[in-house]
Amino acid sequence: MPSSRFVFVALAASCFASTASGQLVWQAQIGTPHPDARHEAGMAHDPVGGGLVLFGGSTNSFPAPADTWRWTGTAWQQLNPVTTPSARYGSRLATDTRRNVIVLFGGFDFNGALQLVYFNDTWEWNGSNWTQRLPNTNPPARYNSALAYDLARGVTVMFGGTNDSTFFADTWEWDGVDWTLRVPSTPMSWQVNHSMAYDAARGVVVMADGIHHASRGTWEWNGVTWTPRGACPSGFGARLTYDAARERIVWYGGGDNNLHALPGPVQEWDGQVWTQRPIAVSPPPRLWHMMAFDPVAEQIVVFGGRDDSQQPFQQRKDDTWTLGPVHRATAREFGGACGGTAGLLTIATADRPWLGTTVTIDWNGTPASSFVLLAFGWSRQAWGGAPLPLPLGAIGMPGCSLLVSLDFAELRASIGGAMQQAVVLPYVAAALGFELSLQGIGLDAAANAAGFTASNGIALRLGGL
Repeated sequence: MPSSRFVFVALAASCFASTASGQLVWQAQIGTPHPDARHEAGMAHDPVGGGLVLFGGSTNSFPAPADTWRWTGTAWQQLNPVTTPSARYGSRLATDTRRNVIVLFGGFDFNGALQLVYFNDTWEWNGSNWTQRLPNTNPPARYNSALAYDLARGVTVMFGGTNDSTFFADTWEWDGVDWTLRVPSTPMSWQVNHSMAYDAARGVVVMADGIHHASRGTWEWNGVTWTPRGACPSGFGARLTYDAARERIVWYGGGDNNLHALPGPVQEWDGQVWTQRPIAVSPPPRLWHMMAFDPVAEQIVVFGGRDDSQQPFQQRKDDTWTLGPVHRATAREFGGACGGTAGLLTIATADRPWLGTTVTIDWNGTPASSFVLLAFGWSRQAWGGAPLPLPLGAIGMPGCSLLVSLDFAELRASIGGAMQQAVVLPYVAAALGFELSLQGIGLDAAANAAGFTASNGIALRLGGL
């Protein structure tokens, strides 16, 4: 695949005012109704009903709630399913994207005699109702385990937790029918108050955090064994989630052994190291909060949590925050293509144009033993005084149009049919948030009188990770 070097660095720096804002921003979401203040609820994306679904938790009243809420992306809605799990907290939720359900396991609560009851039941949410599943095999009852859906293997993975008499170091997998106890080739120590998320870009489940003890750190599960990957950030009761838009594991929150929330920053795992992200304004510190990624809004949502650093004891929270990039990277196709000897000349990309990364352009319908030109333009409205799109029939290219300003172009040899071209996007802060448009031109002598064909366009909104 030929490599292309994007050369708009000087142009961007000279044309656009520099932006000094950070790449990530927290935003407080204000509105009613919303769930009562709580910690240790479960929250996950609802692939059928949309948004995020929250269940249960520990509130300031007794008994614990058995309520179900939906975050729509802008507001909370209380739902009223026909059936529901019993009141509990310390349960865990994960989204099975292959079967389009949310999986819930375990938790605990007090009964009428103020005795602790631990659960080992499995429930699934289908977008409108909870259904209890009755597998042949059930893991032992527990709370404060960790749960994540492994998309590559089609199973929900659970590790650890406790029932206050046993601290578990076991790995279980739920396939939608039954639970299976896995025996990793590397033995693990117990974990409680840890968190897990599936890294879709790397195909592994990432686990981190937990009560302070010897095995605390960062671990990865590949379906066979847990691999230690070094230390994790400070604090326990933090939460992990996978940011699918930016393809990285995100850590937020946590506290010390006295349940005092630590003012810990956002940290990100790239498969090698944890990196702290500086953000100007952050939510109040917390632990045992709920955090999940909303793939429609493409932002991380945090709700509630707890902080015992101030009186009265057990300061539960009821605030909602979202975390996302200041400038989101998007790519969309526009305009039409015209045909040549190899068919319609088209360009496409499956990548997001984050500055500092590479975007792969997929060409189709390129002429054989010839050349193609990839045009880059900052405008889709006008070029050289002419409005865009500009029909090219008058110059012998019927059905073709110029879609982008010709600010820069790059020539490549073509062998016919499909090819790929790598476009490197250096990080230039001045270009953040601006739109860069691409169009392909093919040298195809037999296509028309002019001997050229023109592709559709791709509009790249340049974002910052």
